[in-house]
Amino acid sequence: MKTAVVYHTAVAYYRYSSLNQKGESIEAQQLAVHNWCEQNNITIVKEYIDRAETATTDDRTEFQAMINDLLSGTIKADLCLTDKTDRFARNRRDAVVYKYDLNEKGISYEAVLMPTHGNIFLQAIYEAKDEDYSRNLSEEVKRKMRAHALKSKHLGGIPPLGLDVVEINKIKQYQINPHEQEAVNLMADMTLNGEGYTEIIRTLNEKGYRTKTGKCFGKNSIYELLRNPKIAGIYTYGLTSGGKKMKGRNSHKKNSLDEVIQIPDSLPEVVPFGKWMLLQKFLDDRKKISPRRRGEVEYLLTGKLFCGVCGGAYVGNARWNPKKTLHRHLYICGNRKRTGQCNNPEIRKEPIEHYVITETENRFFSDIEKTAEEFEQLYLEKYSNIDLETKRISKETSNLNQKIERLYQAIENGLDNPETLERIKKLISEKEELEQAVIALKKQTPWTKERIMKFIIANKTAASEGSKAAYAKYLINKFVNRVLITPNDIFVEFHFGVDNLGGPEGNRT
Repeated sequence: MKTAVVYHTAVAYYRYSSLNQKGESIEAQQLAVHNWCEQNNITIVKEYIDRAETATTDDRTEFQAMINDLLSGTIKADLCLTDKTDRFARNRRDAVVYKYDLNEKGISYEAVLMPTHGNIFLQAIYEAKDEDYSRNLSEEVKRKMRAHALKSKHLGGIPPLGLDVVEINKIKQYQINPHEQEAVNLMADMTLNGEGYTEIIRTLNEKGYRTKTGKCFGKNSIYELLRNPKIAGIYTYGLTSGGKKMKGRNSHKKNSLDEVIQIPDSLPEVVPFGKWMLLQKFLDDRKKISPRRRGEVEYLLTGKLFCGVCGGAYVGNARWNPKKTLHRHLYICGNRKRTGQCNNPEIRKEPIEHYVITETENRFFSDIEKTAEEFEQLYLEKYSNIDLETKRISKETSNLNQKIERLYQAIENGLDNPETLERIKKLISEKEELEQAVIALKKQTPWTKERIMKFIIANKTAASEGSKAAYAKYLINKFVNRVLITPNDIFVEFHFGVDNLGGPEGNRT
């Protein structure tokens, strides 16, 4: 028979995660812990309080101080107390690690309003519930952020150059700063004209323009600004990693697309959307030396032109005419060039590029409304079952929640065996998979005809604002998926997508 453990001393930890909760939450936690200690004849030797700190991370000042004091022996105590388990941690990994470290020092943990009396299975259930609650809370916060984003609300931080934040009816919103807008468009135009950062910086500073913080411009401030979707009217939240708790924040470290909120047409445009899209392509191309170049000639269809006989890629090639007075620029099947085993003929560069550009213009720009109708129908056919599948998965998720809750109740009523715990873990895992499936389905919502038309027009505008060469490159990169060359025919397969801004995708020949 086990002997009951007698506790004499304890430390107490209190925490609230929102500034809106303020001190009332701490007082309620203290009252619960003090009453429990009084009933059990336990003396509190020290109390630790974290204000406006989330328990999804262990990077909490007072929490870390408490752990260090206990593990180092600076503070002697038999117990570590909170009112509820989620004050200690909402992350299962942190809960397990820190409770293990405390137990190694002979210190037990207890949540006074959720007593486990050392029952490890019940502790594990509470930890799983806390983590599940935290995950659901995080999704709820994201939903609220998206609701604010749809209303173009400012959620903190310094707005990009060209935009100011004003309060209208107690709601912070963006508006154009005309003077700064001039500076942003000047640097965009100079960039597209091929000017280097040194010249752009010199011109801006000489004209008296300054950054949002009142400093002279530098290279990084220009590059980051021109990459910012907000200046093109695209509300963006969560693009980069980090936050107030991250030391050495790296603004170049991007979050995955699943974590980023982007709402087109929700902010005033500092730079026209079409110009900004062209600018992104220009900056991407400038990052590296293009493999399409052979000397001073750029082969626009490199990587998109394929042989209809052997399946190999066509590559750029130059040769002298018989009199050696003129270079001829050609595309030739790579297998024919290397091994001579393919008999598909070469084709001159200028005619095939002109043909592809003309076909692209005809396909997308000759009748924009008709093109939009075709793609709308394509997506309606593809995603016609999304609503039914989403409802089916949601119903299945609801059934899993009911099963999990019944098992929680069974544990609390004494059925605390390993099989029950494993069953709960399995059900939670199944629920998480279903939730991810719903998220993926909702992201596949088709675009309307009107939105597709707007997208095509924006791309047409972006393409036409550059030089003739830039126009050709833009069309091919944006709309051409691949071109197939046979001895007697040419097949162009089009691609309709919007890179990382969300939107329709599809292939048509």
